[in-house]
Parts: sequence; structure tokens; C-alpha cells
Amino acid sequence: MTTMKHAILILALAITSSSFAQESADVINQQATLTILPMYQQWSSGGTKLFSEVSSTLHWYQPLSREFSVSLRSSYASSTGNVASLAGINDMQVNFNYYLESADMVFGLGVNVPSGKNKLTESEFETSYLISNSVFRLQVPHYGSGLNLSPSVSWALPLSDKVVVGLGAMYFYRGRFDPVTEITNYDPADEITLSGGCDVRFDAMSSLSLDGVFTLFGKDKVKNIEVFSPGKKLLTGMRFKRYFEFDELTLTVLARFRWGTETRIGNVLLPNAERVEPDQLELGGSYLAKLSTTVSLRFLLEGRFFEESADPLSGAALGVVGTGLEISASDYLTIPLQFKYSFGTIKGDVSLSGLDVAAGLTFTY
Repeated sequence: MTTMKHAILILALAITSSSFAQESADVINQQATLTILPMYQQWSSGGTKLFSEVSSTLHWYQPLSREFSVSLRSSYASSTGNVASLAGINDMQVNFNYYLESADMVFGLGVNVPSGKNKLTESEFETSYLISNSVFRLQVPHYGSGLNLSPSVSWALPLSDKVVVGLGAMYFYRGRFDPVTEITNYDPADEITLSGGCDVRFDAMSSLSLDGVFTLFGKDKVKNIEVFSPGKKLLTGMRFKRYFEFDELTLTVLARFRWGTETRIGNVLLPNAERVEPDQLELGGSYLAKLSTTVSLRFLLEGRFFEESADPLSGAALGVVGTGLEISASDYLTIPLQFKYSFGTIKGDVSLSGLDVAAGLTFTY
């Protein structure tokens, strides 16, 4: 492999690794659930199919006591199309939560078990890099990423019977792994995340939530040599919820800002235009209609807007329409069905479209 191609692989790897997101911890409750969700997703650009992915996720949540719970998530995916085929299992994620009721605090520990596919070939990695792009929002956007540990703590403080504020902190340790056959001993950046939020209940039927999450990243290394600094990230969000007897309206706004990135391959400092993640704005709304005691129907409408950068998939502007059906077959079995269609452009002139179809099972016990 030439030196230039090696540098491009490292840059792509840094971008891919930095896009992984830690899932929010489960709210501790006393119902155990097991959800299996197969999904088909396809994306096309300029009238040409980019790729499709068939995936299935398993999510298990188990309360062990009033204070303690554990959850597990595992996935399998197969990506094909106008890309090199890539198939395998994802790393398993395990989360432990402990609720200290006397202090309104939740202590958590997330563990990413390195059971997924890694040591990809160059062509497999190019597919992995493509499908990990946040524009596509795939159910399984990546495969193996090494051992990760994420201890966290969150605290809620009721200011009144209508206002609650919360604070949280998390340290995200990312272990070394070999993502590509040509690149070994890759050490992705650790993260420190600070979060804060406020929930306001206007009346019995409506509420507003405001949230902010600030993340500070360390430096990516290959064989102890610094190659990338992801910088800092700020997420801000607002959610308004209104109930109409059994129906529910939700409106959301999400903005993401990223700055301070720096990429260095040897003694060459790459321009800041090579953005890790472009700034992003999302607007969304959903309406959940209770059709009967056993059937609920959800309608979804979203707008997603990405800042334009040197990346060929940046500058995307997407509209998303979708619907979901949830059928309660019994007290223990629920059948979720989902459909989404995405449409828009890249850099204002190249068409982009996507399709998501899913049908699964949720067991409650």
C-alpha cells in the first residue's frame, strides 16, 4: 500500500470511529423486555443504488431489583450493492444501571464487548466507512470497534412540582484494536461528556424538555503516534410533548456543532475542511394515534440538514416521512412495524433517497 493510500485510510478510520454514538441508558423499571427487530435499508444517489443493508438487532432489558438493572444489545448486518459486500456481527453492548433513590441519582456502566467483525480488507473498510456516515442513519452503522468502557452518573433535582433539572457526566474509554489488515494497534480517542437538561410540565397534558450535551475528545493514535484530534462537540435539543386523551404529539429540534478538529499524518497537517462530522440541524414531528386497545399508529415527519464540507456526502438536505404500527397481540407480545422514506439532495444538485422497512417482536415478562 502506498503512503498516500495509507494516510487516506487512517483519516477515514478516524472519521468513522468518531461518529459512533453511545446509547442512552435504560430508565430503570420493573418490566423485563426482549425485542428482536429485523430491518431492510436501501440508499440511492443520482438514480444509482449505493448500497442496501439487511440487519437484525436483539435488545434485552432485565430489572434485577428495584435499584439495579442490566441490558444487552447485539446485532447482525449484511451490506451489499454498489459496494464490496460486508457481513458479520456487531460488538455486543452491555449496560448496568444502579438507581440511588435517596439522592435521585443513577450510576451506569456501559461495556462494548469486542465480539464484532474487524481486521477488514481495504475494500471491506471502504464499505464500512460509507455505511457509517450519519446521513444514512443505519440500524447497524459499524461492526467491531474494540473494548469500550463508559462509566456514568446522572442526577435529577426537582425544583417544584412542574420543573425538574438534571446533570450528567460520562467518561468513554476506547480500547485498541486492529480495524484494517493494513493498520494495526489503532487507539481511538477517549471522550468526556457533560450533560444538562430541564423538564417543564405546563399542565397535565403538555411538557417541554431542553437538553445540552458537550463532548471533549482526546487524540486518535496509531502505534502510539498521534494522527487525529476530533476536537469538541455540542448537541442541543428541545422536545415539546402534548397529549390528547390517548393520542400524543411530539415536536423536536436538534442542533449539532463540531469544532477544533485536527488531522496529522506524519508531519503533514490536513486542512480543517476535512470535517469529522458537519454541523447538523434536525426538525421533527410525530403523532401517535391510539386506534384501539391493541393497535397504535404513528406518523413521522422530519427534516435533516447537514453543513457542506469537503466530504462528498456533506451538504445533504433530507426530508423524511414515515409511519409505524404497533400491535399488542397479547399482554406479553407486541409486534412493531416501521416504514420510512427519505428524499433530498447532496450539495444541492445530486439526488439522494433512502428506504427503511422493519418488522419485529417485543416480549414483555
